[in-house]
Amino acid sequence: MAQDLSNKRKQRRNLALTPREAFIQVVRTGLQLLPLGIGSAFDSAYFDTIEAKRSKRMEQVVKELRDDLERLSRHDLDRIDKAFLQTDEFVYFLENVLRRLATEVAREKVAALRGILVSVIVDQPFDEFDKKASFLKTIDLIEAAHICILRLLASKHTISDDQCYVAHAEICRTLGARTEADTNFLYSAIDTLANREFIVSGPVPFDATGRIDKPRQPFRTTPLGIEFLEFIRMPPREGSG
Repeated sequence: MAQDLSNKRKQRRNLALTPREAFIQVVRTGLQLLPLGIGSAFDSAYFDTIEAKRSKRMEQVVKELRDDLERLSRHDLDRIDKAFLQTDEFVYFLENVLRRLATEVAREKVAALRGILVSVIVDQPFDEFDKKASFLKTIDLIEAAHICILRLLASKHTISDDQCYVAHAEICRTLGARTEADTNFLYSAIDTLANREFIVSGPVPFDATGRIDKPRQPFRTTPLGIEFLEFIRMPPREGSG
């Protein structure tokens, strides 16, 4: 009878767990089966450490978010509608941003996620919810290099049409690509940004053999790319205009 009651209590606790929590519980239980105390050492070294690091990371995020809000202008502060902070739309952004911040370690992406939260608080994107939600999901598809490329191109966005393009070779040079692997990664990043319609290519140059001359291929940002940067509150790259 006592064993049955114990099993039922365990079942009730398990039902209250999320799938991720249940998986972690299974892993931690399995680690205890390793001999010579090795499992306990792994359990403590990994799970206890990761929770401590996550807590420290979130404390830093909260501090930086507070600083971001304190830097808002009086005009921005006056635009904040406290009623919006109680809506399902705001809760959607808050929950999804915090979930990503809990696991993100890249500083550029952490700053972008904080920027999204500040933008949502100030701008209350009721009418453009789908677009802004799509911008949030884009964070999962990009890395710091994508943001750097977009900021570089945005710095020339207001220049005359024939000067607002940046050749791929210049992008690589400015962002410090030194190896073929670096260059290929930036090609891939540019493709991702083009697929999101954040940037477009200019007239395609060809070499003497009739192939596309990729180092000379020019790119510029689009209004959608500029809007994305504004939403994540990332200014154009300084000193590149």
